[in-house]
Amino acid sequence: MKLHPNIAHLLDPEARHAVDTAIELLDDLFLAGIAETLMADPDEPPYVELYTFLPPRYLDFYDLRLLRRWYICFLTVTERLANGWGLLRCRGEELALQAIIECAQDQLDIGIDEDDEIRTRFFRLEDDLFEDLDYLVMWQPELDGIDDPETAEGARMDMGPMHPRHWFEPFRDELPVHPLLA
Repeated sequence: MKLHPNIAHLLDPEARHAVDTAIELLDDLFLAGIAETLMADPDEPPYVELYTFLPPRYLDFYDLRLLRRWYICFLTVTERLANGWGLLRCRGEELALQAIIECAQDQLDIGIDEDDEIRTRFFRLEDDLFEDLDYLVMWQPELDGIDDPETAEGARMDMGPMHPRHWFEPFRDELPVHPLLA
């Protein structure tokens, strides 16, 4: 895939190649995960490698319906990376973009070292493409409760709902999500 020039200029050639590779790998993981889930014994959910890109605290909510909807978000984000950019429209799109960036970083062997030089390759991309990074609290168990606007902690933080049942709801009425998500 070729990144749109408005996005490609944010990354050096090695990082652009890593993003392209990440998109191909994730697409394969989505298709494999959907196939494995369709063929799985209903009493024993399959191991879906793709779930490693999602917050582990919600593992009980990851099912075929969520996986299919997240795949639509992934395809939507991939299309925007190729054809220009607009605001992310739902939490699922945020998580799809985060998976692409994380997988691309893995392609550059960042791993858990958080090498500052390599990490900065993606900082501009994250800064330009994400409106905010509040969704990252989903990976911090010590902040449990902050992800629900109905809790005292969540109300104080003024964050939108982050539970998986809300991941595919539009952030704004004027920016609808893909029709298959609505």
